[in-house]
Amino acid sequence: LASMDPSTRPSLTYGRTTFVYYDVQTRMPEAAVPDVKNKSWTLSADIVTTHAEHGVIITQGGLFGGWALYLAEGKPVFCYNMLGLTSMELRGQQVLTPGKHTIIFHFEYDPAGGTGKGGNGTLLVDSAQVAEGSIGATVPIRFGFDEGMDVGEDTGTPVNLDYDVPFDFTGDIQQVVVSIG
Repeated sequence: LASMDPSTRPSLTYGRTTFVYYDVQTRMPEAAVPDVKNKSWTLSADIVTTHAEHGVIITQGGLFGGWALYLAEGKPVFCYNMLGLTSMELRGQQVLTPGKHTIIFHFEYDPAGGTGKGGNGTLLVDSAQVAEGSIGATVPIRFGFDEGMDVGEDTGTPVNLDYDVPFDFTGDIQQVVVSIG
């Protein structure tokens, strides 16, 4: 069966639920990356820091719709941008200590289902919750025609104006796993 979402046809990812990325991968088109729209999903990033690192770990889309996980002054941040109309940000309050860390963002989609609904996001560092918040509405169909997914930097427009592109990650990304469902 083909994907029912016309934004991802032809789909290289239809039916897959787990995707693994390594530093640096850029400009991956929307049809070749996980379709996180209208469903629950989780991303898990294994990184190594030596000091107050900064930069994009993974991002999809940009200023007119998308999401990003990054470090700002050593603190983890997840931002979701709803078509440039609203945005939600989850920000950890503690600078990551030097060493290996696992940062997880989990999004629980509205159980009522449908397209463009909201849900609840949770940000964890090394299994401890550091932030939680509600996303009122989500991008229903496509993040953008000219924005892709990037790991280790942002090659398009930023997801918010808190950083300037390319905002290269200064630590070491061991792997990023995106899981659907």
